[in-house]
Amino acid sequence: MLDEERLHEMLELLETEHFYAPSHRKIFEVMKKLSPLGKRIDHLLVYAEFKKNGNVAEVGGASYIGGLTQNVPTLANASHYATIIIEKSYLRMLLNLTMKIQSQVFISENTDEVYELAESQLMKLGEKRIKKNSNDIASLMDQALINFNDRINGDNQNKGITCKYWSMMKMLNGFRGGEMIVIAARPSMGKTSFALNLILEFAIRQNAPAAFFSLEMSALQIANNMLCIESRTDGNFWNNPDAAISEGDTDRITRGIERIAGAKIIIDDDSFLSPQILRSKLRRYMKEHDVKIVLIDYLQLMSAPEIGSRDGRTQEMSHISRTLKSISREMDIPVIALAQLNRGVESRQGNKPRMSDLRESGSIEQDADAVMLIHRPDYYNPDEKPGEAELILAKNRNGETGTAPFLFIRNMMRFENLSNE
Repeated sequence: MLDEERLHEMLELLETEHFYAPSHRKIFEVMKKLSPLGKRIDHLLVYAEFKKNGNVAEVGGASYIGGLTQNVPTLANASHYATIIIEKSYLRMLLNLTMKIQSQVFISENTDEVYELAESQLMKLGEKRIKKNSNDIASLMDQALINFNDRINGDNQNKGITCKYWSMMKMLNGFRGGEMIVIAARPSMGKTSFALNLILEFAIRQNAPAAFFSLEMSALQIANNMLCIESRTDGNFWNNPDAAISEGDTDRITRGIERIAGAKIIIDDDSFLSPQILRSKLRRYMKEHDVKIVLIDYLQLMSAPEIGSRDGRTQEMSHISRTLKSISREMDIPVIALAQLNRGVESRQGNKPRMSDLRESGSIEQDADAVMLIHRPDYYNPDEKPGEAELILAKNRNGETGTAPFLFIRNMMRFENLSNE
């Protein structure tokens, strides 16, 4: 009733039987009936249709129909709400089917007959679910053609959120909704610093509200580090109360505070974060702050109490990884998760990380759309490429792999492009 585009989308996804309340079924049926007439469907038009047929009281009257439009958190999540309605309807169908089978078990003397009923009805229900998730290839090709034409015309809406790191963007082509990106490194390589550089890029330069979930550092520590990066001041300045403050430092810090304060950045430092809690919080942040991208620091500090300790840490991490991927698709938002690598890197010649070095990896490398590994040669050998860092794009489901070179200014926690190609 609030958005004509959403209405047509919902008419494709939903059927009258998906709704539980009889009044909602009737309202949706009227909207389906009015849609082909080409009129702008709102609550007044729906009410007028019920009034004309003399059955407005059956759906709660004018106040109820009008009130439906007052309880919508956000139009952006319409398809997600539709999915919830559809899934709940299938659960009700399954419940009704089990009750029907149960009654047949008690009254029938023919086991084969009951078994055939159960099997055929379950198969029918399964076919309904598969049908809703299937796509006709012709319609997909129509969408592919639209995307291709958009690209030719320079209007590529699928590029996602970009940033200043051109060598990385050249391979990654932006951070897109539905993708899970893993950034992994050994401790002290600068993965949190890199994530904070990204957050500032997204929120300040790209005007994309971002949420940062920190399981390791406090919100104030994160804020101080962001200010250090944005104001280009020495990080030691914040930890040394006796450090001299120049007029230039004061100006840079003041301007940095203004830029960060004007950006939409949510910092959540809850040290206990499960996938369920993340999903709940993220829904709220998307509704209240229009969050467009989320970063988690870091993956192995998350827990999944629902899995249980008996299943082992690898199983728990696999569940967390799958759920993060599911959240990114469900909410159509890029999820960037930091991760720690195991000690295998330390004993390898050249100390270059690999995907197999992911700690408690489970299905992390399988679920991730992209895996990026941070390597600093001078960490192991001070004379080798001092001040340089490499971002190894070891997996990229939607593009090429390779290495992006960076300049790492450690005392400012800044990552910069190594060249201005």
